Amino acid sequence: MRGNSKNLVTIIGASTWRKSEAAPSILNMVSFLLNSEIKNTQMNLRQACFGILTHLTDLVTQIDEHDFTRPAESLSKSTIGQHIRHTLEFFLCLEHGYSNGVVNYDKRAHDKLIESDKYIAIS
Repeated sequence: MRGNSKNLVTIIGASTWRKSEAAPSILNMVSFLLNSEIKNTQMNLRQACFGILTHLTDLVTQIDEHDFTRPAESLSKSTIGQHIRHTLEFFLCLEHGYSNGVVNYDKRAHDKLIESDKYIAIS
């Protein structure tokens, strides 16, 4: 998606997260959403993101640590942690790309810490 005003963001499929940066977390992204410069015309997106991240925090808090990392047949033998990490990295792409107007989802970090430790995911 390419924007035609300076308040729109170009979405082309990938974002990077430098290994030297602190591990991303749900709370960091909620903080970004609360403190960002997203304009009123984009309030619905902000509210939707906030709601999703809040629900993810509630969900991860309730999941047993073993269940977070256990492959599940219903998830094609992937884990809940892998799915949470995948979801969070899309929010990270949005967060990191918003300020320069380009959100690129192709080069997500696939951070194993997020998918293997529920406390890192929600911190």
